[in-house]
Amino acid sequence: MQANLTKPGLQCGAVNAETNAGTHTFERAMSEAADLNDWFNAKIVSADAASNRLHFRAASFCTASANDFDNWDQGISFFLPNMTWLQPPGVVHAMVDQTWQPHALQVDVPPGAWGGQLRGADGSLCSAQKSADGKTLVLRYVNFHQSTPYPLAPATTLKVYLKGSMAEDAAFASATMWTLSSDDPLAANPPGQPRKIAPKKQALPSFGDGTVLQLPANSYTVVVARLA
Repeated sequence: MQANLTKPGLQCGAVNAETNAGTHTFERAMSEAADLNDWFNAKIVSADAASNRLHFRAASFCTASANDFDNWDQGISFFLPNMTWLQPPGVVHAMVDQTWQPHALQVDVPPGAWGGQLRGADGSLCSAQKSADGKTLVLRYVNFHQSTPYPLAPATTLKVYLKGSMAEDAAFASATMWTLSSDDPLAANPPGQPRKIAPKKQALPSFGDGTVLQLPANSYTVVVARLA
């Protein structure tokens, strides 16, 4: 394919249109969560600020027959003649879809934070977004070890500092936290337990600058906070 790069108004960027993982387990869910954080934080080298980003990221083989569970089983949803259900990586995408906000915020992770976890502190651990009206803030965290044989990433705490577009003295009326976790990185959702690996929801008693969040072991956490 050829493109006229001198055309006025033409904006270039990048996309990731396929992700071949070969699995549908909780480990894939954490990989998807980290990839999505990478995408939310990504910038592409470009002289055009409007093109300085990834435009979309997709997961390949989104649905698969349940009889392929042991044969390159990378469907993020499975189906049988009588049912369709999500596998853990599909649950991650559903969590993102249900908490989506359009504007990315800069996230700074202290050097060496959560050492040894998925890809280190390079932007895959955390991401943040806000709504168009600036009244809703979304935070996303991955707490997982990538190395085989998948040593348990222990429960930990995370202290949140707000600055810039979300002022330190902002008053939040409510905050909700969803966590997807499993002690077994190879866990999946079998037909008899289609919600074995599913997010748990809790209302936070308060949220603001300096809030300390409790992150479960082996987990993906999403916090949605709304201004008063």
